[in-house]
Amino acid sequence: MGRPRKKDTKLPAYVRIRFGSYLYKDKKLCRADAGESAMYEALAKLLKGLDISTVPAAVAIFKLEYLPTLKASSRTEHAALLDIFADEFEDFRVDQVRAHHIKAACKARFPDAPTRARHFKSRVSTFFRWCIADKGMVQINPCKDVWLEKPVTRKTPWTPALFWAVRDHLTPMYQCYHDLSYLLYQRTTDVRWLLKEQVRESEGVIHFEPTKTARSSGRAVDIPITPAIKAVLDRAKELSREITKKKGVISKYVLQTRSGSPYTRSAIHSAYRRADEKLHGKDDFRNLNPKALRPFAATQAKKAGATLEALREGLAHTTVATTEGYIQSHEVPVSTIRMTLPERQKQD
Repeated sequence: MGRPRKKDTKLPAYVRIRFGSYLYKDKKLCRADAGESAMYEALAKLLKGLDISTVPAAVAIFKLEYLPTLKASSRTEHAALLDIFADEFEDFRVDQVRAHHIKAACKARFPDAPTRARHFKSRVSTFFRWCIADKGMVQINPCKDVWLEKPVTRKTPWTPALFWAVRDHLTPMYQCYHDLSYLLYQRTTDVRWLLKEQVRESEGVIHFEPTKTARSSGRAVDIPITPAIKAVLDRAKELSREITKKKGVISKYVLQTRSGSPYTRSAIHSAYRRADEKLHGKDDFRNLNPKALRPFAATQAKKAGATLEALREGLAHTTVATTEGYIQSHEVPVSTIRMTLPERQKQD
C-alpha cells in the first residue's frame, strides 16, 4: 500500500512514545505495538476536540459513535475490519483514499477470501458514508467504484440422510435447534435467540422480526405452528423445565443453555463440528455449516411444491428475484431433454 500523506505524519500534539507505550501528557494511552489506530481510539476517549483528518483518527471516532448502534454480536466483526482499514491506511488523510487504494488493500489483505474482502469493503463504505453525511469531510465514497471478485457459489452439503445422521449425534437441546432451523427456515441467529413470547400459541404462529432486515426493509413474518413444530417446542419446553429444577434458572429463550442464556454462534458450530467428526472422522470431516440448513429447507419446500412467492414471504425477502437466486444456488436442476444418437445416413 502506498503512503501518499506527506504532511502531518507526526503524532498528535502532546503524544509521544516512551518505554514502548503511547503517552499523552504522561498519561498512558496504549502499547505502541497496538498500532496508531489504537492510540487514536484511546486519545478520542480522552479528548473531545480531536483532529480527525487522518484515517486512524477518523476511524477511532467513527467506532465510538457507530459501534454502540449495532447488536453486540456484530460489533466484534465490524471493529476488527475497521481496525484493519485504519492500520492499512494509517499514513493517509481521509480525503486521500481512492478506489484503487481500497481495491489494493482488499487484494493484499484477503487474497483468498473474496467474501471477507467484500465484508471489508462494506464496512469501509459505511465509514465513508459517515464521513460524507455526518462530518462533511469528503464528497465521494471511493468504495462505490470498487468491483471485487464474486465468491464462488457453493451447493449446500445437506441431504435428508445427512440431516438425520448429524441429528443423531447432537444432544437433546441441540436437536431442538437442528429441527427448528429446518422447520422454521429462518436465519440461525433468529432461531438461537427465539424468545418464548414470540411463540403465540393463541394465534397459532411464531412471530419473527428478522435481525438482518430490521434496519433495512423491516420485514416480519409469522410461521404457523404445525404439529411438527409443536412437537419440537414441547421437547424444548420439557428440557427447560429440567434445567429449572436442577439449576433454578428460568429463561426467556426457547432454546436455552444451563445458565438460561441463548446459545452462542461458536457453541452451535462446535456442536456441529463434533457431530461432523463423529460421522466422517477428524481427518475427513465436511465442515458442515448449520446456516446452510435454511437454504436446504427452502429448497426442499420448493421441491415439495411451494411457490417462489410463498417462499419469499417465509424467508422475509424483499423480491422474488432474491428468493429465486437463493434457491437456485442450492438446487441442482434435472434436465428434461432426452438425446438420441444422430441418424446414420445410408450408404449408396
